[in-house]
Amino acid sequence: MDEVWVDRIKNREEAALLEVIQTYGKVLYVVAATVLTEQTPQRQLEIEEVVQDAFFSLWNKPKKFDPNRGTLKSFLIVKTISLAKNKIRKNQREFKKMKKLYELRVLESDLGFTVDISDVFEAILRFDEKTREILLHRFIYEEKPQTISRLLGIPIKEVNNRIYRGKKKLIDYCEEAGHNEDE
Repeated sequence: MDEVWVDRIKNREEAALLEVIQTYGKVLYVVAATVLTEQTPQRQLEIEEVVQDAFFSLWNKPKKFDPNRGTLKSFLIVKTISLAKNKIRKNQREFKKMKKLYELRVLESDLGFTVDISDVFEAILRFDEKTREILLHRFIYEEKPQTISRLLGIPIKEVNNRIYRGKKKLIDYCEEAGHNEDE
């Protein structure tokens, strides 16, 4: 039956695709749900998108199915797993981008005006090594002074003083680089 369906799909018979969807749709939904909800539950739209993409892939490239390598069901399951894992990787990349954007907004909030992150890095590189390390931990990694003190083995008072003085110098440098507090 698999080869008959695929041959009909090669001939662009939509009815054949509908039969495949009716036969394997629920199985692929469960497979996609298992992969996608492993990390984050309640992703119904993403699950449906992955299943649709698996069927769409069969519709667009039916020649990729080789009956000598397995059944149509196993082919679609493998495709669904692959698409679901790709979706997870894409979501992780987007999350990292959003996190970096959030970190920049926190830094802007700490400084009091909009900044270009490259200006901040350039300014931080001007500091002595110890202050540079503290500022990176505070403004880039968003670590609290207590954590920085523990990580670097520096007294908390010194960490706070270097953050305070460094923040003033960062503001001065960023203002020189073309930013001001009114922006």
